[in-house]
Amino acid sequence: MRGSSDDWIIGLRASRGAPARDAVLESKRRSIERVLDPAVSRYPVPWLATYARRMRDLFGGDLFPYGIEENRATWEQMALYTYQQGIAHRHMKPEEFFPPGIMTKVVI
Repeated sequence: MRGSSDDWIIGLRASRGAPARDAVLESKRRSIERVLDPAVSRYPVPWLATYARRMRDLFGGDLFPYGIEENRATWEQMALYTYQQGIAHRHMKPEEFFPPGIMTKVVI
């Protein structure tokens, strides 16, 4: 019997490995490209491209980092704040937020 009703997600991710991650990253790249180019943007907000460029530059080039390592500083700060504010009973590490197997790297 599986530990969680969401365990199938871990299996899906592991079985597809690098191609699934590559597809997600390509989709993200295309989305950001559309946001940065007002001529092809789907959003009728005239200042969106300017704002997105400013955020890209401010946050080191990646508007939407994908992955645990890429977001480690954010996860660690969130863990600290939730512990300090009494939301969490103990100070956790980012590795403890996710079910076993989700942080496995697959190299093909």
